[in-house]
Amino acid sequence: MATTEPAQAPGRQDRTGRTVHASDGSKLGKLEHVYLDLASNHPTWGVVKTGPLGRRRAFVPLQGASEQGTTVQVPAHKSHVGAAPAVPADRSLSPETESRLSDHYSR
Repeated sequence: MATTEPAQAPGRQDRTGRTVHASDGSKLGKLEHVYLDLASNHPTWGVVKTGPLGRRRAFVPLQGASEQGTTVQVPAHKSHVGAAPAVPADRSLSPETESRLSDHYSR
């Protein structure tokens, strides 16, 4: 698994500010950061501000996400997002951290 980093420049990969919905259609919150795979430059993870007043942040998978207008639907159920491992959202993801997130969402 390649290391991922936050997207630095706006462009095709920039989805920040968009409303994110779970696979069941539930609203999760606003997309705050997009992480890109260093090898492919494709979005792999996003950080969503969730909960009342957007105080909690959770990583969500962006592989297989679909876009419609200003919304992004991720391939994860709302309960999975709520139970996702806590990971700092301000730096590159290590392969170990990425593996923990992948394991969580593959269940």
